[in-house]
Amino acid sequence: MSTKFAFHATNDPKKLKELYELCGVEWGGGLTSSEFGDVETQQHIDSLTKGRKIQGFYLEDKASGTLVATTIISEIKGFVKPTDRTSSISSIPDPSSIGLKPIKFLLIGFVVTHRDYRRQGLAQLIVENAIKFTEEEIIATKLHDSDTSKNDSFANMVTDQEGKVDGTLANYYLGKEYMWILYSGVGKFYERFGFKGFPLEFFKIPLSSLSEQQEVLIEQLLDETNKNNFRKRVRLLRGTNPDDQEIIKTILQTKELTIVSELNKTIFHSELQSTSKSSSSLTNMNDILAAAHEGRTPSLGSIVEDSNSTASKNQSGRRKSSVHHFAIPRIALKPDYDVIQWDVAIEKFTAHCSNNEQAVKYTDIQGLILHNELQKKSYYIIWNTLMQRALFIMGIGELQSGFEFNPTSAPRSRSSSFSELNELGGYNFQDYDILLSAACYVSKKRNIPGNNPVYVSINDLPNNIPTQVLYDYLLNFFPNSLTGSVSNNNSTSTSKNTENKIQIINDAELGVLPMLRRFGDSSPEFEIDWSHSGMWSFG
Repeated sequence: MSTKFAFHATNDPKKLKELYELCGVEWGGGLTSSEFGDVETQQHIDSLTKGRKIQGFYLEDKASGTLVATTIISEIKGFVKPTDRTSSISSIPDPSSIGLKPIKFLLIGFVVTHRDYRRQGLAQLIVENAIKFTEEEIIATKLHDSDTSKNDSFANMVTDQEGKVDGTLANYYLGKEYMWILYSGVGKFYERFGFKGFPLEFFKIPLSSLSEQQEVLIEQLLDETNKNNFRKRVRLLRGTNPDDQEIIKTILQTKELTIVSELNKTIFHSELQSTSKSSSSLTNMNDILAAAHEGRTPSLGSIVEDSNSTASKNQSGRRKSSVHHFAIPRIALKPDYDVIQWDVAIEKFTAHCSNNEQAVKYTDIQGLILHNELQKKSYYIIWNTLMQRALFIMGIGELQSGFEFNPTSAPRSRSSSFSELNELGGYNFQDYDILLSAACYVSKKRNIPGNNPVYVSINDLPNNIPTQVLYDYLLNFFPNSLTGSVSNNNSTSTSKNTENKIQIINDAELGVLPMLRRFGDSSPEFEIDWSHSGMWSFG
């Protein structure tokens, strides 16, 4: 530690306000740094009141008393699926690998350096000291809470006869319970601290892709008092409506069940792994798009590979198996309603400060439920504005059949023979068109500077639709499937279509690279699979 600066940990409201005010200089958007500090400090205090572990850290210039660098560390619950280390010839699995284990993610956020003190290595200094402080505090707490009368207690396993703690052992055991996480806005900068990047790719949906025809349709649907003739009904999910918030919590709970189900799988088939929900990625966009090029073998080709194939001949008449066991541990975050609502609070306050009634109205809308009366199915979408710069879709998909659609003014729907369409399979992309168009429409109405596009990561799209199908739909058909428009040879039209076209971008362009670090280990060289990472877990 440089002798010029002092390192401090705090949960004192007055000091927290100073800390968040420094962050507000960079991320305040339409708010003053003081206003930003007020809102974020209140969110911090509320989190402590609810029992969430969270703590602020800062560096102080000893000479002037100026707060020069900050960070916040908080806990998020998650799951880990251990690797089955049993022999491949054994039919008895390792008991320790059965089911999921709880794990706590230590989330690093709000890393900011005062503008007058940059290029002095203070970001590295604050992060290193905050990590060291937190890990030492966790070890001390575990030692204090250990029951030394039990041979397998943490204290007995990591201390010698003289009571000296073996740091290597302590980190080994706690590495099974804790893991560090952050979303880097500065690329691979955090690798020097032991963080490993798990690249996440996004679809960038320009607001200009929303045509006038679509806007009219979305306006009619969003008007819940309007009895339209589309046989579709909408329920807006508002932040000011407790019942709507319960629906969002239910959606997150359903997402959690999906994550738990996926993590519990012990094998996968390389040719049937149609949806990639991993950041490490068993299948990534580039592979899928390359496989879709004209002249390439279909992705399911090797399943029907016959005994005359080259592969088969090399295997003495047997085709190499496409069934694989997961060879590395897998982890996932638990969807947390309060984490999402933290980001909602700052935008709500910004909208109210703007005195823009339209922005206040549409900022209150956090998503919607779309009910298709003919098919007797309901679809959801939830979104959030992150970093006050763009709308991110947190989740989109079909609601479970047990959900009862109950808007305040929707008429009772008659039964229809079209409900038999449910038995025919396929995907209802027209309704997904509406959901995505609604996100673009709401984004335009909010108080977001720059008319920025809407973003959605591949892991936050419907998990029951094969990834290849989603790419094809978004890149080649949205929004034409809703408008019914067709391309022509007019050069102006072609140019416009190019501008409106959805693009694939990576986290580097957005400044949100997800990264992980092992507890007590400063090396980024480790193997782990991060399942279902997405912007719903952003912090």
